[in-house]
Amino acid sequence: MAAPAGSLAWLSPRAWLHDLHEALAAQDDRFGLWLPVAFAAGAGGYFALPTEPSGAAVAAIGLAGAALFAVMTWRRRINWLVLVMVVAIAGAVAGKARVAMNHTHLLQATTGMVTLTGVVRERQRLGGRWRVIIDLESVEGLKAGAAPQRVRITAPASYQMPRGGRITIKARLYPLPGPVAPDAWNPARRLWFDGIGATGYSLSKPQILSSPEPSASPGFRQIVQNLRDTMARRIRACLPAGTAGMAIALITGERGEIPNQARDDLRASGLAHILAISGLHMSLVAGGIFWVVRALLALSPWLATGFPIKKWSIVVALVAAAGYLVLSGAAVATQRAFVMLAVMGLAVLLDRPAISMRNLAVAAFAVMILSPEVVAGASFQMSFLAVASLIAFYESVCAWRQTHNREAAAPSALRQAARWAGLFVLATAATTLVAGTSTALPAAFHFHRVSFYSLLANVLGLPVISFVVMPAAVVSVFAMPFGLEAAPLWLMGKGIVAVLWVAGHVAAMPGSSRFLPAFPATAAIIMAAGILWIALWRGRLRTLGIVVFASGLALAPWQTPPDVLIDRYASVVALRNADGQLVPTSGRKARYATGQWLMADGDATTPANAARRTGWTCDKSRCTGAIGGQRLLYLMDEQAAPDCAGYQIVIAAYPLRRLCGDAATRIDRFDVWRNGAHAVYVTGSKTRVETARQSAGDRPWNVTPVARASILATPPTPAVTKATPKRTQSVVDTPKKAVQ
Repeated sequence: MAAPAGSLAWLSPRAWLHDLHEALAAQDDRFGLWLPVAFAAGAGGYFALPTEPSGAAVAAIGLAGAALFAVMTWRRRINWLVLVMVVAIAGAVAGKARVAMNHTHLLQATTGMVTLTGVVRERQRLGGRWRVIIDLESVEGLKAGAAPQRVRITAPASYQMPRGGRITIKARLYPLPGPVAPDAWNPARRLWFDGIGATGYSLSKPQILSSPEPSASPGFRQIVQNLRDTMARRIRACLPAGTAGMAIALITGERGEIPNQARDDLRASGLAHILAISGLHMSLVAGGIFWVVRALLALSPWLATGFPIKKWSIVVALVAAAGYLVLSGAAVATQRAFVMLAVMGLAVLLDRPAISMRNLAVAAFAVMILSPEVVAGASFQMSFLAVASLIAFYESVCAWRQTHNREAAAPSALRQAARWAGLFVLATAATTLVAGTSTALPAAFHFHRVSFYSLLANVLGLPVISFVVMPAAVVSVFAMPFGLEAAPLWLMGKGIVAVLWVAGHVAAMPGSSRFLPAFPATAAIIMAAGILWIALWRGRLRTLGIVVFASGLALAPWQTPPDVLIDRYASVVALRNADGQLVPTSGRKARYATGQWLMADGDATTPANAARRTGWTCDKSRCTGAIGGQRLLYLMDEQAAPDCAGYQIVIAAYPLRRLCGDAATRIDRFDVWRNGAHAVYVTGSKTRVETARQSAGDRPWNVTPVARASILATPPTPAVTKATPKRTQSVVDTPKKAVQ
């Protein structure tokens, strides 16, 4: 019952709960949309566990969920809360099953020079280097069982690395890399799911033992790769280098030839999403082919009136989209876009609405069941948050138009054209604003970067992509078998130049993009829940999502940044100076790790510039600094006698053993070898140390390090024992050498 006028009863919790119950009762057809969210929560919770749960424990939880579902089915009454719990349990079980089915063997120590023999499975050009994935047959120099089955190495682009070719090459291998800092992104998990057990780099030119025989019957994968290589060569022959790199990326998915300046401009302007073949590209290709096929079929009155040409066109468009999926390399984002498109096409074939939240839920389930691990990745989160927000927005627009639809006289052709042009610009702006706002959260959490002028860049750039670049790309692909690709590729190149011009000018505007400091995962989850609440519910109930989002936003600043960071080889140490800025000891060593530290700190400067800041006093063998009233010493030269007196924090790039025992905090090469990157928090006279191994947990994709000698087929030859100041030790027979 409503409260009397002038009464304050509406302020009571009971009144709020009553109104909330009534609002939820009106959302009966929307509860099912939360099931994929529950599945994602269950899978994400499983992958966030600090230790790998046993199969028996997961099986027991799964059986409990099945029992709950059976009871609910027996009672023939859906309890949405119970169903959400059951689906969340299913997500966790799916994650465990995915891990159990993966048998990637990991390299557990760094090797010296070893000889690899195997088949080139994949290669990708990254500037002047190849990134090559090799399925190994043997590794000369390692014990039996110590070598992984698949490795990823880098090599100069001048080397011959034929896909499908059998090669032998000398290389240095490393265990899978861990996070660059505690709580940072862990690249080892993605590599592990890809079957890669080690990374490394080449030390010699490859010797090609056998090349794929053109006369032999190649496999499907080899046929596709050869086709992609051929198309890339044809594109390079028609377009200049920088433009060709973009065209190759949009057609074949190979992004290694895009100039660095173009990448930076696209990121800063908010147009970087055009590089990842996803929903935009898939919809443009499939949508364009759909309308062309339907228009051609409509030219025949007999076909148009007697047959379902719309459904025929959908089938042709889906076949074309499947071809684009295969041709572009079938990246994760492209797979999701194709699944979503296939669900929409199936809905049309079944005479159902093509674009709806239910279709999105089906697509999300399809993706997560096949690969539950994607729920923790930025690409999955950005894709589905963007699509859910856009569908919710256009549902609201359609509802508003139905209630405000007015009869009007037919406008003139000129006015109609102007109206459509205005609506297109407005729709592009609204789409960019909605999608950009919803994806800003995962972009800020994972990449620590937001673009403030992305609306302007997308309004100017997306029409060129939609009406020039992608249509020309489709035409060029169909023209290549006839040798007629030059003209459409020329047009595509002009469109790419225009897009890069927009990106460059928007990126050059003051404050076009900004790096944001890292914030807690809890805050990100709450904000994501707020966005989903707004998108999935209808009516006034959505406003509660604003409160949820705001509460997560309020928690974002509540993360204390580390005062000292140490990379996983102890080759670089960064401290926070009196101005609150990170200062690395070197701007040349471990530049990737240092760059990630700076981005997570919300700092847009380069490692080289950051190293010039005040904070460290260095010579050839040591660096000294101070943080929070404590003195810090970083030792780099093992042969120099360390003087640790008066230093509370001592860090060394080599094993300290019994040296510097008076320091309250000692971190040396042994420590980073065992536990990865370190972060030190200083509060007065107290210090707290966190490690990457603690945050990454004890999971199958994280390496448990061992001494290098334990994996080598022939133990390293002991070196001559050298005398060093204040101590005597063997230079080689130490764990330091074992982990290099």
